[in-house]
Amino acid sequence: MISESKSLIRKRLLELRDQLTMAAIQTRSIRIIEKIKAHPWYQEARIVGIYYPIGSEVNLLGLLQDHKEFCFPKIIDFSKTKMEFVRHTGVFHTGRFQLKEPPGEILPKQDVDLIFVPGVAFSRTGVRIGYGKGFFDQYLQDYSHKTIGIGYEFQRMDYCPSDPWDRPLDEIITDEEDLCIQP
Repeated sequence: MISESKSLIRKRLLELRDQLTMAAIQTRSIRIIEKIKAHPWYQEARIVGIYYPIGSEVNLLGLLQDHKEFCFPKIIDFSKTKMEFVRHTGVFHTGRFQLKEPPGEILPKQDVDLIFVPGVAFSRTGVRIGYGKGFFDQYLQDYSHKTIGIGYEFQRMDYCPSDPWDRPLDEIITDEEDLCIQP
């Protein structure tokens, strides 16, 4: 079996994802939010890390209506691929790459109970292919709580190439299927 490189997978799946209509994104995002709300890890979490959607990404902002404390990623140092999670205050500023970031305080990693991680592709073993910069991978290296990859069903693959610094996710939730990663 000849496997695709990360960059080819990224290109192919981003093209597919960008073909989704706004109605399809909204419908699929609502389906994923319903799954998240029923998930025990989410129900038990006090502080939850989510992301502001970029383009055709799954939109989890509907979760902000729940009685939880939320935080969002913020790029702290681009050259060192350093990212932190910042407390959600209801305000967003446009940061690097036109990403929406809150101006709130940085939260210690151990305080964030659960992180929902966006991606371009996800494997059955929890390997994630992101946008290629490595911000989430670096942040998650010493993160000890649960992580759930969020994507559309067509973003799930049997195999994704990985590098030594890639941290597998604990679970994947898509609009069609949940995949709990077995150790």
